[in-house]
Amino acid sequence: MENQPVYFAIAPEFVKSSMEGRFENTVIVMMGCNGLTYTPMAEALIQRGALVYIGWNLPVSIDYVDNATMHLLNGLIAEGKNILGAVMDTREAVGPDPTYDAELVFYPMSSQNEKIQS
Repeated sequence: MENQPVYFAIAPEFVKSSMEGRFENTVIVMMGCNGLTYTPMAEALIQRGALVYIGWNLPVSIDYVDNATMHLLNGLIAEGKNILGAVMDTREAVGPDPTYDAELVFYPMSSQNEKIQS
C-alpha cells in the first residue's frame, strides 16, 4: 500500500537460531514499543554476548522515545554514568511516556553497575 509505514521485526527465535556473530559487551537500546514488556528478546541477545538490553515496558510514542533515548545516551556516553544511573536519571528527567505511561527499564539487573567503555 502506498504511503503506508513499513516495519521490520525479528523474534527471539531468529536471534537464537538464525543470527550469526556475537554482541560481546554490547549495550543494546531497543527504541521500539514493548521492548522489555517480556524478556525473551533480551535473554536471546544476552546469550549472544550483549552486556545489557535497555527498552520500554509498554508502547511508546515516537517523539517521547526519541527524546528519552537521546537523554539516556547522553548519560551513558557523555556523562559516563553506569546503566542504573543513566536509566534512573532518564526516568526522572524525562518521565514516563505521556501517552502510554511506558517506563525505561533494563535487563539483566546484574548489569546495573556496568558502564560504556570508551
